[in-house]
Amino acid sequence: MRLLKRRLSQPGWLDGNAKQVSVWLLLGAVGAVAGLATWLSGGFAAAKPPALPALEAGKGLDTGQWHVVVQRAWLSARRADGREAPPGKVALNLDVELTNRTRESSSDIASAFRIGLPAITPKTPPTLLRDNSVLGMLHPKMPERVALSWEVPAGTAIPDPLPVVILSKVYKSRDNLSGGAGWFTPKPLAEVHLHVAAPDAPVTPP
Repeated sequence: MRLLKRRLSQPGWLDGNAKQVSVWLLLGAVGAVAGLATWLSGGFAAAKPPALPALEAGKGLDTGQWHVVVQRAWLSARRADGREAPPGKVALNLDVELTNRTRESSSDIASAFRIGLPAITPKTPPTLLRDNSVLGMLHPKMPERVALSWEVPAGTAIPDPLPVVILSKVYKSRDNLSGGAGWFTPKPLAEVHLHVAAPDAPVTPP
């Protein structure tokens, strides 16, 4: 208290500090205006995510849950299991080799891939290419050639090469939401660019 009275009694003490406060207020106002201008001009827009590592077709990759080898893609009036696509649709088929790296059989296959087309998901169960049967589960340590089929409207512009994103998941012994164990939190791991074969190309493995 005495120190404060002493300072208050010193000539010019208030004036000097008032000037310092004014300077800081001025700098703060300038910074706020600059920040607003940057925001309005898009300077604080979210940074573009880095490009995913590129993976060549036919090369293997461990995702945690799976060992994945993406082979090829083709368009056809028929799904990979041989059935015709619905009227007005064609099947975009993806041929992959999968090995279950876990200790339990799993059917969590379609979530390992994402096709670079908006709002499409696999419409049919995965198909075993060795006999065109429906795949229920993949057992541990048994590689299988599998096809996934997406239905797309006929005439849809399909990029060529087609970007196929491979996703990885993290194993949790106890998930906070489900309360159980499993593979969660899918995250893009790599990207394969595939030439898309012409409609009604052979669907048997090369």
